[in-house]
Amino acid sequence: MKNDNKMIIIGLVFSAIFLASAFLSGCLDHSKFENSSDFEVHEWGVFLQEYNCSVVQLLNLPLPGFVYYARKPVIYFHTVEDINYVTVEVEISENLTTIPNATIVGDKIQWTFAIENNSVLLQDGSNYDYLFYEGDIICSQAIIAYVNVSDGNATFYIRNIADYNLTDVFFILGLPSQVNLFSISVNYIHIDNLESGEEKIMTIPLKFDSDYETNTIKESLIQMGLTEKEADELINYWAESWFYPSNVKTFAHIIYAIPQEIYDELLPISITPLPATIKRIGIFFITNITINSLNNSDAIVDDNNLSEIPIGGGIKLDIIKSEDKNETNVILTTNTIYPCCNYLLNSSLNIAGSKLLIDIHNIIEPEICLTALGQARWEKNLGNITGEFDLTIRYKHDIYGEYKLTITDKNITLTS
Repeated sequence: MKNDNKMIIIGLVFSAIFLASAFLSGCLDHSKFENSSDFEVHEWGVFLQEYNCSVVQLLNLPLPGFVYYARKPVIYFHTVEDINYVTVEVEISENLTTIPNATIVGDKIQWTFAIENNSVLLQDGSNYDYLFYEGDIICSQAIIAYVNVSDGNATFYIRNIADYNLTDVFFILGLPSQVNLFSISVNYIHIDNLESGEEKIMTIPLKFDSDYETNTIKESLIQMGLTEKEADELINYWAESWFYPSNVKTFAHIIYAIPQEIYDELLPISITPLPATIKRIGIFFITNITINSLNNSDAIVDDNNLSEIPIGGGIKLDIIKSEDKNETNVILTTNTIYPCCNYLLNSSLNIAGSKLLIDIHNIIEPEICLTALGQARWEKNLGNITGEFDLTIRYKHDIYGEYKLTITDKNITLTS
């Protein structure tokens, strides 16, 4: 499926609001503001985020390609008796779309409605199955990750750099099938819990089929509070985007669940009358994870449906150490500013002893634009290494720069 809309953002899939009750006929009754002990709210949202980008977007339907959106946001209301007057208020203000139309006050959106037969009933008599909104939020990235492909194996690396645990982590690698030209081989690992600061390195043999299963995800969603029907709806909308996107043959994605208190911080919500229970299930969907091929100097990049842009205006090289882990990161950025913050400076790194070779291939325009101006960028984590290295940077196999790189526990020196 082709999406012609350019969207700039890391996406957050937000929830619609489904309400179960019967509406008492007549005008809305403002007198019913008391807490309702038999009133329960379930919400799921998918936060779609481009790797190394800080904007998160809430969107409606799954989109092909690499982005982070809020898709098919859904909030379900469960109550055993009628509620004549309900207000829902969510703090979000950027690039908003709401269904039905919401009142926007400052940085908040607000609906007022009644509930009838599991649906939203407005005062004008119009009826909706749920409340829906989409928009943008800013969110720090929670992971560092990449996958190496070599000699028929895939090695997945992921580290949780957030100050909270991530659960039900799926790291998914898609490669062109060696059996069927028109198919994808799907490889993935599953981590039950990734604690704050924890890292995992897991190697698996590459398989050649496109099989995947979602029972583990479904069981976890039910354990977190969704009904089976709600869990099925989430999976039906997202499973293909996670495991088998239709327009790319090479990809690396990560999905994971966040604690409810983090969801509440990202999207504060208030509901009147106050429900006895609110279950909010947040799933982050991180796209465009770096894939390295260790068999040659070329990174695995599928250029299908991507636009190549000639490099111009110069490249900036930064080599920095992280303060917490003492790890070295190599960063290339263009001097040119592009209309989206997620343009990819498509590059690859080959390490042979004390020689580092970076090949710059091209600039790739994303199918979906994350809404902010920015430079094209490539970043590679070298881990906790020290020593003296010869660093060569090439552009399409022509020498772009040659450097002497010295890395110690405390300092980095780079000379040309």
